[in-house]
Formats: sequence, structure tokens, C-alpha cells
Amino acid sequence: MTQNQIILKHLNKAGSITVREAIVEYSIQSLTKRIQELRESGNHIVSHVKYHPVTGQKYVRYTLESELYPHDIPHRKFRSALVRHNRVGALVPVLINHFSDY
Repeated sequence: MTQNQIILKHLNKAGSITVREAIVEYSIQSLTKRIQELRESGNHIVSHVKYHPVTGQKYVRYTLESELYPHDIPHRKFRSALVRHNRVGALVPVLINHFSDY
């Protein structure tokens, strides 16, 4: 299994990953480069800047998000916005101009 496959599996299962988690759990030393490669291959990975509650040190937590298109949303009468579903279960509306399918 490649490092990219390991990271994708972790993101799908756990929802997010940090550089520290990648080093400790998988001995992946260059998570930033693997994230760049995964983004270039079409994965929608978002960076969230965080601060450690005790030390105040800044770090990044990466999350994998997938986009749902209006026809994927059941029982919705008006489908005027693209909706993004993040791995923590939140649906986030994203405004767009129009849909050619409708």
C-alpha cells in the first residue's frame, strides 16, 4: 500500500490527519507533499489551521471532503445551490451561478 493510499484510508476512516499523526502512526515524514499529490489527483482535501491548547503552537489538520450535487440530495424541491458534505457530517451550502442540467 502506498503512502497516498494509507493517507486516503485514514482520512476516510478518521476524517482528518495532522503531520504528527502521519509521522507517529505511519512513519510518513512528508505529509504536506502527499496531500499535494492527492489534491492533484482530484481529491478535495481542506487545510484547517489550528493552535495547540497548551503550547499555542500552530499546526494544520487536513480533512477530506466530497461534493454532493443537487441531484444527489433526496426530497429537495428546489436545488439552487451546490452542497458540500464534510467528513464530520455537516452540510455546507456553496453558491454557484447555475446548473445546466435543470
